[in-house]
Amino acid sequence: SGINAEYCKQWYQRRVRDTNLDPSNNRDHKHSFGDEICPDTGYLNWLDLSIYHPKFGEKYEDHVAIDLPWYYCGLSGADYPHVYNVWKYIKAQKNANKVGPLGVRAGMDISENFNSILEMKAFGDAGIYANVGQGNEATDKMQQTLDEMKERAQTINFQRVDESKIEFEFYLLERGFHNYPNSYFIVGMVMNSKVDTKDYSYIRPDGRYYDGLIKRGITPINTEPKFDPPVYVRDMEGKKTIYGTASFGHNHPLRQAHGLSGGACPTRGGDVSTYPWGNAGAGFPTDYEEITPICDGIVVDIKYWADLDKSWDSDKIAIGNAGYGTEQVEYMAHANKYGTFEDPYLVENDIKNPQIADFTVDGKIVMEAPEKLEDHPSVSFKLDFGKIGEYFEFTEVELEGPKGCAAEEENGDKYRRYNGAERISTAFGIILLLVVFYCS
Repeated sequence: SGINAEYCKQWYQRRVRDTNLDPSNNRDHKHSFGDEICPDTGYLNWLDLSIYHPKFGEKYEDHVAIDLPWYYCGLSGADYPHVYNVWKYIKAQKNANKVGPLGVRAGMDISENFNSILEMKAFGDAGIYANVGQGNEATDKMQQTLDEMKERAQTINFQRVDESKIEFEFYLLERGFHNYPNSYFIVGMVMNSKVDTKDYSYIRPDGRYYDGLIKRGITPINTEPKFDPPVYVRDMEGKKTIYGTASFGHNHPLRQAHGLSGGACPTRGGDVSTYPWGNAGAGFPTDYEEITPICDGIVVDIKYWADLDKSWDSDKIAIGNAGYGTEQVEYMAHANKYGTFEDPYLVENDIKNPQIADFTVDGKIVMEAPEKLEDHPSVSFKLDFGKIGEYFEFTEVELEGPKGCAAEEENGDKYRRYNGAERISTAFGIILLLVVFYCS
């Protein structure tokens, strides 16, 4: 996450449209290093730019060092057709595209890389779990050879991360993925150690980004990659090792049975692109290869909420004068005598209602409704709230019709012409439905 790039989207989209991109190419992933030249124009189709490049006009000149990794899981197919309008509404609201301090250290505020983003909060019993193994390092490690796969099972033990020693932030976001011109919907998480600043911090001591940091007097916290990072878990003493698995995801035992490809952990950082074919990475071309995915070494309960506007934790939100701009509000009511006790027990014991409200001239209960409401007298009274209330605001958006596989009857099979990654079904309902599952 230390070197940041900008994708040549206009050219790439033109390339998809004009040349009907064959997903079998680019498997050597040379485009990640700026080595792939578009055959029709002679231009590079990828530019790897430091955030300090003049193109950004000093936009990120005072940015903190980008030294934390972020964990992610794709939640949708390309263009997330089933939740497109929900996300279109969400990302237009006031609290969208605001990134917390850990997210900033992971570069999640670099808008050229992250199209739209929303910070979320875990609620209830949701948490983060780490696979720390069962105590035998020989079997706790992932299998790395065919012989190991035949000889043993990896021993798994997920334990809840200790929130008193690890801080974290959760995000829903969209960004380009799998060499596809449209965005994917993704859940992301950043965590940092409160105990040792070097636990997760890393910047490669090489390249234009590193040189830019040194030029600006910023010294990286750590320049040694940790392939098996530590973690602190509840009810266990000291640091534990996070063990990744050989699986693409421990909830994906039979991907082929669902028409999906792959199934093994890519085991290196970089562009996932044509996974599982070629030398694919596990994420994006802006990632360091040495920041490996540790597949399902960390799993997260996706049980989140977010305020799209003001916080509900306020004594001003949605009180009766919200929208009036005054502390006092006049209320109207039809005149009647309200609250007279009639229960025999109360009458026999002469128990009166101390809160009776008599809004009549004659003190009599109006038993029948008038033929015309306007013929019945109304009374007015005032409430003084002592403060001016606030209300929730929203940005209007124009919703669109069905997209992609959500409109297959109208669009035929056009969303099947790209690579197999687009056949991932949407497993998402975090805003409208409560979904709880594990994700690497």
